[in-house]
Amino acid sequence: YETLTNIESDELILKIAIDLGIEVPGLIYGIAEIKGMLSARYDDAYAVFENAVNKIYSEPSTAISMAYSALEKIIKRICEDPKIENCDPKHALEKSMRHILKVFNYYPDENMNENIRNIGSGLLTVTQAIGNLRSNHTPAHGGLSPDIDDPIYAMLVVNAVSTIGLFLLNFYEKKYAPPQQPTPPPLDLDDEIPF
Repeated sequence: YETLTNIESDELILKIAIDLGIEVPGLIYGIAEIKGMLSARYDDAYAVFENAVNKIYSEPSTAISMAYSALEKIIKRICEDPKIENCDPKHALEKSMRHILKVFNYYPDENMNENIRNIGSGLLTVTQAIGNLRSNHTPAHGGLSPDIDDPIYAMLVVNAVSTIGLFLLNFYEKKYAPPQQPTPPPLDLDDEIPF
């Protein structure tokens, strides 16, 4: 306890808690899950997402920009897969998200289950809102002074990106990505060593 009370950086305490899987009010545990998934297979998105998490308290506007960039990297990575036909990774994030949701059969369509349709619509709305926050309320495009200085908004965006990113990556890996190489069995140290 004394060690933690002497740490002056809220950011460091937050990082330690997340890494240890300790409950942190205001954060969804999807953050730890997506960090694990990104670090294992999507290192470019991982670096950006990690930066977003680290800046939640110190630079909320930057955290929002970085979270958006991480979501953009995830979506572009999915679009680069030839199995996701006609998805151009150079398109704007919202257009790519629409395309992916159509391919995944989550795009809002009047013929689908109303609840699934609402979830797909919500994913689009949240993605668009995060993009608008990043473009209009952070210094992401230069010249704007950040007007989001409350970490609670940065937490909301980072949590939303982790939720959307996990959904997209889990669905993509289950249905489209090549199977992961099986992990070799651990060595049985109780066996006799042949030398």
